[in-house]
Amino acid sequence: MTARRIALVVGQLQMGGAERQLFELAVRLDRAKYAPFVVCLSQVVEPFATRLRERGVDVEVIARRGHRDPGRAWRLARILRQRDAHLAHSFLLAANAYTWTASSFPWPSRPYIASSRTCIPARGWFARRVHTMAFRSARRVIANSRRVMEFTRDTYGLDAGRIRVIPNGVDLSGVAQDMPAARAAAGAALKLPPDAVVVGGMGRLSTEKNPHLFVELAARVTRGRQRVLFVLVGDGPAMRDLRALVVSLGLGDRLLLPGAREDVSRLLPAFDVFVSTSNTEGMPNAVMEAMAAGLPVVATRVGGTEEVVEEGETGFLVKAGDLGALADRTGRLLDDEDLLRRLGHRGRSRIESGFPVEKMVAATAALYDEALS
Repeated sequence: MTARRIALVVGQLQMGGAERQLFELAVRLDRAKYAPFVVCLSQVVEPFATRLRERGVDVEVIARRGHRDPGRAWRLARILRQRDAHLAHSFLLAANAYTWTASSFPWPSRPYIASSRTCIPARGWFARRVHTMAFRSARRVIANSRRVMEFTRDTYGLDAGRIRVIPNGVDLSGVAQDMPAARAAAGAALKLPPDAVVVGGMGRLSTEKNPHLFVELAARVTRGRQRVLFVLVGDGPAMRDLRALVVSLGLGDRLLLPGAREDVSRLLPAFDVFVSTSNTEGMPNAVMEAMAAGLPVVATRVGGTEEVVEEGETGFLVKAGDLGALADRTGRLLDDEDLLRRLGHRGRSRIESGFPVEKMVAATAALYDEALS
């Protein structure tokens, strides 16, 4: 049987949740059955383009010409035709729209699978109409959590039977086994005092992640706790304002903003507690990776987060924006080492049993077979 050619279409290949899941899928699909290649709809291709090519996955880049570039759909269609793709699988809204357009061209048209990975609606009536048509024309739609499935169904008027929930997966092979050594190495990489108790966070520093709340949490929790430090790994448009807020709150070296890092999984062992302050999520990769590393989680109850974090079992969930509740739950963990360790251990077990990356790949491959049958 000839391997079926699968085009994985994405807007960029920078460090991000959807991009990481695309990478994990592309490098793990059974090459006897599938021949994946990636099409990136912009020149923003690192770090994953290099990583994909190193693993034998071709990456085609379609240069972006302006904010909206309808010509990209024609160029994508040409690539799908030249490579004789059997199926296209798009990631995120913009990629869905371009893939829908490219797959509709009659030379020849081909089936595609769309993805819905957030609970953020399209802006404006025109965008909403385009994305509605893209979803409705897809052979199937993948949602990465039940909450995203419900949001997509209700927002775009889809039949729930055409949406399949395939949660994100975590690569457990990258989780450190020698935790003391991993903690020492991660602490050294972040230049942390060896006796520090660390509350960590990771993600894009943008409005939807509400990083300002993380800084305000640090100001409240570090008060009276001399060994406690906060570390927020990531970069984004809010970085400048966050640095100013750190200064205005007098946090000094009690909160570190080390910027974007490609070795995030290696930094997690430096943390004792992981906090997510997001206003919206699909299925939070950072939270899942933190749990895989054995960290208890304090997170906002948004999107698919509550499908991963079990209240009082693997961490705590609070209402989005509730600084008081975040501070209370974080303080409880910092002041009770037995509770901290117990919840962290259960979190690791939950990811191992429910969200290994192999499970995500197998479910997606099964959907490819269904869509092509």
